[in-house]
Amino acid sequence: MQTDNQLIRRIKKKQDKKAADELIRRYYREIYAFTYRQTGERELALDLTQEIFITVLQGIYAFDEKKAGFRTWAYRVAANRITDYYRSKNYQKEKLQQPLQWETEEEKTVRDLAEHMVQKEEIRRIMDIVVSYEREWIRIF
Repeated sequence: MQTDNQLIRRIKKKQDKKAADELIRRYYREIYAFTYRQTGERELALDLTQEIFITVLQGIYAFDEKKAGFRTWAYRVAANRITDYYRSKNYQKEKLQQPLQWETEEEKTVRDLAEHMVQKEEIRRIMDIVVSYEREWIRIF
């Protein structure tokens, strides 16, 4: 099995498609997982991962193994692409078009009822504790 640097050299010298495929295969899942964790959306993560590897292959000639390992460099490309996406007009537009999540009257009623039941249970537990004390420990105000 060839090292990343050997594969990169083959890509740079011969534009070797098999070497490029192998390099992408090694890191695709991990870069996709990183992108998915950053976006939380499957389709978006797939699209961004594809764009990341296109950028990696286009910029492979600028890669310098003396400055960083390939994995580090690929993650830097990924982080930059994700940052670019969040700064993009498309993302800002999508974000503004999402409807605000307002609580319905039914949801508010259920939440209020649940809070009331919790408070009632807490008062009942406190009363049980107070009743269990001997009379002389209880002060009446």
